[in-house]
Amino acid sequence: MPWSAGLTRDGRVAYCRRVQNVAREGRQLMQAACPFCAGAIQSSTYAETLHCRAIYNRAPLVKGHSLVVPKRHVTRLEALSSVELTDLFGLARHVAALLLVAFDCDGYDLSLQQGASAGQTVAHLHAHIVPRRPNDLPHGDWHTQLLDSASRPRLSSTEMAHHVARLRALFARSAAPIPPPVP
Repeated sequence: MPWSAGLTRDGRVAYCRRVQNVAREGRQLMQAACPFCAGAIQSSTYAETLHCRAIYNRAPLVKGHSLVVPKRHVTRLEALSSVELTDLFGLARHVAALLLVAFDCDGYDLSLQQGASAGQTVAHLHAHIVPRRPNDLPHGDWHTQLLDSASRPRLSSTEMAHHVARLRALFARSAAPIPPPVP
């Protein structure tokens, strides 16, 4: 006999509400601790769609290093809806094209680490877009340097504001607007 068999209907309903409240409070605590869910990233945001935003990395591997982040707190790619997934990669494509022009580059790396074993350091899904040019990283393997974000120098607030303002202006006047995702 299940443990809930002894509860009245009202008792089962009350229990379910308590479980839902605990789960909601846990999600709120997790989101409050997430740097991408906190309001602090607004100053580094230079492009937004309905479901995602593009932000300038506070410790860029190279000039232009940006992140595309879902607005909804998710930790795994498979947690995105089809519409969110389309929006994420649509914005990533648009941002990559913008960064190539803005930083006079001829290529880019698009990287997504999922899980600690893959090098994910922030428990919120995000894609790195790293604009590249020949010999831009003197220390070899870009991926190792990408994963070692703690040792990369942080931008000053003035440097961050400069890059973000420039990218916002470019994004606002870019000739290829991002089509809305198809539901």
